[in-house]
Amino acid sequence: MKKRGFTLVELLAALVVLALIALIIYPSIKQTLKKSKNTLYDDQVASIIDGAKNWVADHPYDIPKNNGDILTLSLCQLKMGMYVNQDISNPKTKKLFDCSAQITIEKKEQKYIYDVKLSGTHEEVKVKDLSYPNAKVIGNTLEYLKVNDYYDVSSLSLNDVTINASTNNYELKIDSGKLQDLSGYILEKGTYLITYELIDKNTNRKTTLYKTLIVGDDN
Repeated sequence: MKKRGFTLVELLAALVVLALIALIIYPSIKQTLKKSKNTLYDDQVASIIDGAKNWVADHPYDIPKNNGDILTLSLCQLKMGMYVNQDISNPKTKKLFDCSAQITIEKKEQKYIYDVKLSGTHEEVKVKDLSYPNAKVIGNTLEYLKVNDYYDVSSLSLNDVTINASTNNYELKIDSGKLQDLSGYILEKGTYLITYELIDKNTNRKTTLYKTLIVGDDN
C-alpha cells in the first residue's frame, strides 16, 4: 500500500494556519520583550539611585541642607567612586549610559528625593577599557555662598595632583554655567551648576563631573 503524501492544497493550508498562529503570537512576544527591557531599564535606574544614596552616606558634608536645595552629580562621579558598575548600560539600546547623565538630590522636608536624568544624553558604545581617571573636584561637591560673596571655581585633582587646564594625557574644560566667569562676585541668589570635562587626548573619551553652588540672601 502506497503512503499518501501531502497535496499542494494541504501544504498551503498548513502554511496559512502557521502564518495565522504567528500573527497571533508575535504581538504577544513583542510586548513581552518590550516589557522585559523596560523592567531591566527601571532596574538599572534603581541601581544608579542606590549608588547615589551610598555616595550621600559617604559625603555627609556635601548634601543639601535646606528645603528645595538640589545637588547634582554625574554618573561619572558615581562610577569613579565605585558606587555603580563601570559597564552599566541601557538594555533598550545595549549602549553605555552617558557618563554626563545627571543624578539630582533634592531635600524636601525631612526627605531626600533622587532623580536620574538619562533622556537626551549621548550614549556610548562599549569599549575594552571602561576605567575612569582618578579625578575629583577640589573641595566640597556642594558649597553654600551668599549674594555679594566672592567665588572662585575650584579646579580638579587628577591622581591627587591639581590640574587647571591640561596634562600630557588630558585636557580640562570648565563650564561655569550661569556664573559666566570662573571667578568674581555673585550678584544673584540661586543654584549654579559647574561642569568639568576631562578629555582623554588619546581616545577623546570624556569624563564629566559636576559641582553645585547654592547662593542665598546676604542677610
